[in-house]
Amino acid sequence: MAGTQAVYDLDNLFINLKTYGNYQIRQLLVVSSSLLIVSHSLFLFLAIGYTPDHQCKDLSEEQLSIYNVTSYDVINYEKCHINIFRGLKNITDELSCINGHNFSANKDISFVIE
Repeated sequence: MAGTQAVYDLDNLFINLKTYGNYQIRQLLVVSSSLLIVSHSLFLFLAIGYTPDHQCKDLSEEQLSIYNVTSYDVINYEKCHINIFRGLKNITDELSCINGHNFSANKDISFVIE
């Protein structure tokens, strides 16, 4: 045989290295500190990110004429839709919030409003 192969005892090597050394503890602290910064900024989104009270924006005069709304009709602006109760026909039409929403809170208070 031209060459000899060395046999390494890796089991004893890992036993002698132990579980946590000085390097592993320092590396854990560095990684954990960066995770704390990220988790703090994500927590701010949870603390600030709530949906304030809202309702659909009013229909414009042009939209009222498109949907044939008369003085006998009653319009209710809900959170997610607009109900138009046709007084003479005794039926209710439901529209989505085509003009967006009116929020009760300031625009800068939550990222949900933006």
